[in-house]
This record gives sequence, structure tokens and C-alpha cells, in this order.
Amino acid sequence: MKKTIEIKYIIILTIVSIFTQSCDDFNTFPSGSISGTITDSVADVGLGDVLITLEPVLAANGSVRSFHDGSFRLDRIVEGNYVLRVKKDGNSIIDNIVDTIVVKNGSAFVFNYKLTPRVSITDFEVMYQPSDSITNFTVKFKGVGNKGNVFNFYSVMWDQYPNKTFAEVAASNKVASRNTALTTEILYEVKDKVLEKGRTYYIRVGASHLTSGGDYNLSKCIPIKFE
Repeated sequence: MKKTIEIKYIIILTIVSIFTQSCDDFNTFPSGSISGTITDSVADVGLGDVLITLEPVLAANGSVRSFHDGSFRLDRIVEGNYVLRVKKDGNSIIDNIVDTIVVKNGSAFVFNYKLTPRVSITDFEVMYQPSDSITNFTVKFKGVGNKGNVFNFYSVMWDQYPNKTFAEVAASNKVASRNTALTTEILYEVKDKVLEKGRTYYIRVGASHLTSGGDYNLSKCIPIKFE
């Protein structure tokens, strides 16, 4: 009986070994990789949620979106000729990119692409005076309309959660204002808000070029722990 169990165990191990080896064989086809960053050509900061697509798409990894810092990576790209498209959804970007590449076995491309948003945000800072009762803070930033696009709106929001959208934040914790110009320095003071000391608040600003608002081309967030 014991010998029979040992034989079955050996057979199972053999099957697993063969299956594992077969999977490795499937994964050893000639391939390459593409990585890099997408940045705002004016503010020189990373642009997140930019779509990077390979055409023709031969596998599930044929497209990816950049992370919040602008970085991206595509792995296991089979050998061949490709068109690489870098595009931001909507009307927020002026100059999308089309590139052509030839992938060979072991190719490791690194690209640093620069896109121009219709508006950019620079020099963003949050200022406050430490005290026993934090009620006021000031947000300062510069909104820039690029290539003649008028900078129409700005928004300021603050919350204890980093990923909330403007629509999800309570009305008492956000403001949107019209400020039409090509380049405008915003100095917005938040007054009479009781903020908890020792707690981190995520303060975000956004800018738009659309006259109806809503499509915030770029937003930046600063976490502040009020002391």
C-alpha cells in the first residue's frame, strides 16, 4: 500500500514538473519592453492617466495608463513593428504623440515624452500659521493657459481623504471661481474652518480652460498635517 502511494506521488510530481516546464517554454518567446515618463512640458511634472497604446495590439498588455507621477511600463512585447500612441482622454491636451518603434528580442526602450496641457499649474503651496486653533490657511498657485488657451476657472478643495473628486467633497470644503486670463496667480484664503491638529488634510487645486467648467485639465494635491 505504501509503495503504491509513493508511485502516485512520483507521478504527480512528474506531471507538475512537465506542466511547469511547458509554461516556461510558452513564456520564452522573443520580446521587449517599453517604459518611461509623461510630463507636462510647461510645469515639468508628471502627467497621470495618460493612455499609451501599441498598434497593432497583439496581447492584453498592448496598452497602459501612466501612474500619477507620469511613469508607465509595457512588458513582454513580441518582436515586430509598432505605432506607439500617447494620448490623454478628452480635450485637455494640445499635442498628443505618435511614434514608431521596432521591437526586437531584448529591446528595452525608455521614452520621456512631454505633452502640453491646455492649462498648467505651477508654484503650488499651502501656507498657515501654527496655533492652538487652526482656522485659516492660504492656497497659492499659478494657473497658466498654454498656446493661447485662456485659463478660465480654478478650484480649491480640502478633505481628509486623498482620492475624493471635486463632486464628492462637501460644499463647505471646496470652492470654484472664474478667473479668466492667460496667466493668473491665485491666492485663496480659507477662513473660519476648524481643522483638527495632528490630522492630515489633502488640499487640491485644479484649473480649466473650458468656459463651462467641469473638465479640470490638471490638478495637484498637497498633503498637509496641521500642527
